[in-house]
Amino acid sequence: MRRLLSTVSTVCVSTALLFTPTITNAVSLVTSDGGVKVVGANKDYWFKVSGTLKVDQRIYWDDTKATSWDWSNAGTYNSGAFIRDVGLTFEGGLGTNWSYNIALNFDAFNSLSRVDDAYVSYHGFCNFLPNFKIDIGQVIPGFCLTCASSSKWIPFLERSMGTNTFGPQQGLGVNFNTYNNSYTSSLTITQQPKTGITVRDTRNNVINKPDLWQVAFRYNYRPIFSDCRVLQLGFSADIEEYSNTGLRYNPVPETKSGSTITLLDTAIPLSSTRTNLQLISARNQKTIDFEVLGIYGSWSGEMEYQRAYIARGYDEFITNTAKQGPNLTFSGYHAQVSYILTGEVRPLKTSNATLGQVIPRCPYGAWEVSARYSYISLNSHDINGGRAHNTSASVCCYINRNLKAIGEYVYSKQERQFPTYLDSRNVQSIGARLQAVF
Repeated sequence: MRRLLSTVSTVCVSTALLFTPTITNAVSLVTSDGGVKVVGANKDYWFKVSGTLKVDQRIYWDDTKATSWDWSNAGTYNSGAFIRDVGLTFEGGLGTNWSYNIALNFDAFNSLSRVDDAYVSYHGFCNFLPNFKIDIGQVIPGFCLTCASSSKWIPFLERSMGTNTFGPQQGLGVNFNTYNNSYTSSLTITQQPKTGITVRDTRNNVINKPDLWQVAFRYNYRPIFSDCRVLQLGFSADIEEYSNTGLRYNPVPETKSGSTITLLDTAIPLSSTRTNLQLISARNQKTIDFEVLGIYGSWSGEMEYQRAYIARGYDEFITNTAKQGPNLTFSGYHAQVSYILTGEVRPLKTSNATLGQVIPRCPYGAWEVSARYSYISLNSHDINGGRAHNTSASVCCYINRNLKAIGEYVYSKQERQFPTYLDSRNVQSIGARLQAVF
């Protein structure tokens, strides 16, 4: 994989230089949200390299240990420092109507590297719809406010549990996007899972399957839109094909560290080993999402609700004549509010209908305080995946446009019903992050 990423990186740089013949005639260096952008005399040809580094520290206390070894230490939260994320992005313009984007991610803790985004964009239909764009390659499905938001600019260390759990993943396909000041709309059709992710059967074994389809749609309408006041309403829908493969949800309650085994998990242990699990046999998943976002001066806030419908399929290890069980319904929601103490206004990115980067107005940086409440339920019929209530408070310091520090407190109330006992606990944690965008 490392050789692949090295090759991809070399190809990106070479491609940018190859398709930018005028770059030696006149070059300007422009910084934008971090990174370096190289523009040639013909401004339709350009190349940008940017990256992100996140270093985290997480400390837990209260009920952080599993209550029974029989269930493979489910619900064990260990404090520690780790590199949360290292990302590298290559972007470029290839003429009047073409551009490309390749995002590489390096998971230092698990020694993993992956390609997140890799697509070519065509912008030649702007006369047909405002800012109309087509992305072809490994694309991010347009679904829900929090999923579409860049993790670099959210005021917490993690996204809410519902959006992390039910939101679709990248896949190879096509994305259509159009927007103006009044609305944003996107439609994504992909084959999943994304590059590097395996498909498993209901006993958690890796299997080979034909590509599975995924379709996502998102629409946002802004009845109020100005520099300091925004009201945005949105709806998303997503359908993912599973074809009787194994489906598993095991989210961490917004308190991720380098070494945790989350309590919440829809997999049913078949023995004391973590690998011997019974997964949900799923034919497909249909998810809907409702969102509200507002900006009022230095205030900003959002509310979001997700509901996932799982159509159960057959389990080849049990029977081929009856469903594994009744269809399932899971849900999650969150509400959050933020206030920038130093008076800056968080902008709205109309291209994807999300909150953008806070740019400090003075040399001493910008300060933001935020609070969030979230809930998730993974209990439905015979599946007792657990549920959690999470309350978070954070302080962000935007030191400059490239450096950001976050400190947060999270109180998580969790419970999960096992066959022989109820595991109910309260987990508290504090986290800190230093983020560099370069």
